[in-house]
Amino acid sequence: MSTVGHPIRHSAFQDAMGELLRSGDYSDLTITCGGYVYKVHRAIICPQWHHLGVFISDSFKGPGDWVLDLPNDNPPTIYRILDYLYTQDYDDHGFGAQWVSPKEGVLYRPGPDPENFQRCPIALQVPRNNIMVYLTAEKYGFSSLMSLAAEKLGHWAGIYRRSIAFVDILEEVLTLELGRNSKLRGAIVDASVDHIHELIERDEFVKLTTQFPDFGSEVLTLVVKNKLSEQRHRLREQRNRGREQKKRRRERS
Repeated sequence: MSTVGHPIRHSAFQDAMGELLRSGDYSDLTITCGGYVYKVHRAIICPQWHHLGVFISDSFKGPGDWVLDLPNDNPPTIYRILDYLYTQDYDDHGFGAQWVSPKEGVLYRPGPDPENFQRCPIALQVPRNNIMVYLTAEKYGFSSLMSLAAEKLGHWAGIYRRSIAFVDILEEVLTLELGRNSKLRGAIVDASVDHIHELIERDEFVKLTTQFPDFGSEVLTLVVKNKLSEQRHRLREQRNRGREQKKRRRERS
């Protein structure tokens, strides 16, 4: 079987699967959550969402109008999880995401001087959407979705590292009870390390490194390791260039 897919066909398939979720056509299971109703398909949900799949298989035998209620979860987050099950991706915008300036982290409001702001649908709600997806995926033991949510948060952090929102989200993640091996924590730590030269100039970031000493220690350790790795790489390149120069001199003599 070929491992290379046609991008247009893949996109068309994703679109078709997304439309299947939105339309609810041919649904054989209803998931309710906080007043929201999602018409889904067991053949798609159960093999991927093992935690629910086992429960559904044991509880709902044969055809019927089966309803599964998830009263303790966040409805938009559950929709994003379902979206991922159908399309292998999810939209982290919507559901109240606001327009902000990525530099200042303030709400965009049209006015006499709108050029002072850049319209971008990113606000605090977007990273929080990814945090919610990660925590819910962790609750249900959904490792591939945890990885995607952490990746999306890391992408956001890299782009909006200069915003006030970045520091707010950093503090929120550090306040969560996450282990040092958490992918979500890792994403925000990596973003901090990658852009440490900018962030270290911000008082609010420095305060977080002292407020959360484990975080400060982890960032410092990774920064030092990266610097040592860069130095070793440069030394190897210098040695290799030296060998090449000696080789060329021998060949000319």
